[in-house]
Amino acid sequence: MRKGIADLLGVWGEFLAILFLILGVVVAIGINSLTTMVFIVFLFGLLFGRLWFRQRRGLKFGLLISSLGVVIGFILGKFFGYAQLMVVVFVIGVVIGYYVHYKGWISSVEF
Repeated sequence: MRKGIADLLGVWGEFLAILFLILGVVVAIGINSLTTMVFIVFLFGLLFGRLWFRQRRGLKFGLLISSLGVVIGFILGKFFGYAQLMVVVFVIGVVIGYYVHYKGWISSVEF
């Protein structure tokens, strides 16, 4: 059996986690304002709340790894400053993102 894209599909969660970790570090380094940083972390939380809602029946481990990757990236990008704040804001964003989709206040179109 050929190696390559089939191997990448088997580890998509880890691959996305590394990409999100790098993205989190880059964004955190580029932002100097704590208020803006908290807002960006909250938006990422909303995004992962939506993803959690869409995959609620068959929750994949890769989604959890990816969300942890982005949080760790933000924490590393800010050199471990405000780690608890970043985690709490991210979790609040995830819960709110899931809740507004669950209640039907926001709907998304499947492609």
